[in-house]
Amino acid sequence: MDIILKYNKNIRTTTYSYYSYNSPIVIDLSTFPCVQDEVKLYAEFNGINFIEINKPNCKKNIVKVALIVESPHKDEFDANFNPRAPLNGKSGQRFSSKILSKLQQWFANSSFAPNTIFEICVINPVQIQTSLYHCLKTIINNVNPNMNNKVKFDRKMRNNVWKFLFNDCQLKNDFNKRILKYNPDYIINCCTGSSIFTTFNSFNTYTNAYRTDLKSFVRDSLIITKVNMNNYLEDKHPAVW
Repeated sequence: MDIILKYNKNIRTTTYSYYSYNSPIVIDLSTFPCVQDEVKLYAEFNGINFIEINKPNCKKNIVKVALIVESPHKDEFDANFNPRAPLNGKSGQRFSSKILSKLQQWFANSSFAPNTIFEICVINPVQIQTSLYHCLKTIINNVNPNMNNKVKFDRKMRNNVWKFLFNDCQLKNDFNKRILKYNPDYIINCCTGSSIFTTFNSFNTYTNAYRTDLKSFVRDSLIITKVNMNNYLEDKHPAVW
């Protein structure tokens, strides 16, 4: 099924491989709701381990960690396509079960005083649904009600929609503004793609190699913001932690 994507004055055509339809479908992405960035966890370093804690009353001297994913999928919205939160559903469960061990891994070679508090904020570079799940479900079910809940995830299409919005429609500018406003002390890039920088303080080895995965687009965008890339590393998406 061919899909004509629109976002303001920008137009691109992509294909959904798992469903046939005679005429192209036009989808206006500018009408899609956004899932806002959200602090998902506070953790305290006790000198040895990280322990989950409640939100502290005072936010002074907190180490802020931006955990970057890519775009919200079906579990980040309810059945009526109303936004919930980033990293919901199964990805959220993996995040909750693994984040403390991930903090232990990421900061293994860093020195922090006991009782240091960390704030983990989950940020989608593109805040609207690039998998098109809810939109495709409505279109397919209107044509064939027997196809209910048969929308399959198409990674290639998702990536095409994401790149269209992030690059062609310049949503990377919005992402850059949000990153600068949050002003993180550390950045963990968990978008889809191969991880190059798996430890902090390794970015001086960057060679600007041409790549087309989502992780590389986010990395290049971050460089433009002039954030501290020494406090930057890359890991897998929480869905596969």
